[in-house]
Amino acid sequence: MPRVHRYFKELRLRQLRAIVELARRGSFAAVARALDLSVASVWQQIRGMEKEFGVSLVQVIGRQVKLTDEGRLLVDRAAPVVEGFDGLRELFRDPAADVPRRLGLAMPASLLLHELRQPLAAYRRAWPAVEIDVHEGTSAESLERLQAGAADVAIAGHIQGSPRGSASIHSVPLLEYPFVVLTPPGHPILAPARLKLADLVKHPLVLTREGSFSRERVVNVLEEAGLWEQATASLTAGGVDLFAEYVRLGLGVTIASVSPQLLGRPPRGRGALEGLYYRDASRLFGFEQIGFFSRAAHFERPHIRGFREAIVGAFAAQPRRRSRVPRS
Repeated sequence: MPRVHRYFKELRLRQLRAIVELARRGSFAAVARALDLSVASVWQQIRGMEKEFGVSLVQVIGRQVKLTDEGRLLVDRAAPVVEGFDGLRELFRDPAADVPRRLGLAMPASLLLHELRQPLAAYRRAWPAVEIDVHEGTSAESLERLQAGAADVAIAGHIQGSPRGSASIHSVPLLEYPFVVLTPPGHPILAPARLKLADLVKHPLVLTREGSFSRERVVNVLEEAGLWEQATASLTAGGVDLFAEYVRLGLGVTIASVSPQLLGRPPRGRGALEGLYYRDASRLFGFEQIGFFSRAAHFERPHIRGFREAIVGAFAAQPRRRSRVPRS
């Protein structure tokens, strides 16, 4: 007679929630505190799934807990289920109830200062009671916050062809930032008719900070050309205002992806780049793709859906913006 398995749905949900929280928090003790359970109970939830699936889901090394490949695969599939179930409460919540709503938004500050000013203002008018909690960081940091569940959505950049995270992350393209070389007026790099990588490494470079896709792209291109060892990185700056000021002081030239809003009539910059000159370097370094990121198959609360529609709709109504300077 075949063995009959009895399935206890609530227990299964608790097990899935335990491993999803473990991926976010990194320790059994932190998960136990978050779920109001004992550490032993959390262990039992995880070990129960390992026994049933016949695989190892976690590795414990000293005080560190890491997911195995199978554990990460399970979290990718389980996170939308857990979050979707939790979101069911929203379907039956009294719309007239005075419930505070928050929107966790992860993004680089430059996007907030330029492209998102008007769409964000329009959203605030439509959803005045929503508290927007902005987490500023590099694009890579913003996507990590989203994957960890520390943000509801992210607006971030990535280099075309590079991975954008796990299958649990959904993205919608918004616009492109061209790579440019920023210099003070009269700089020698402005003279050649055609910009070459070998010309760039002759001058000190002001680069964006570690962890940014912009810096990663510059380093990778120069490494592939065998020129990175010849480059001198004089300074690292965290944002456009800082690296523009360093360039004004004559401390080097910057190679970075820059908002088209800051590229005035060629070859002069405007706004934060006022007084600087630029050359289009997209032929050499390409474009940084800016997108709207959210967790796939995740229950969207109405105020979060409203934000996505406001942002994506605002950019869909605009032509795709690229550098307006002739290719160098």
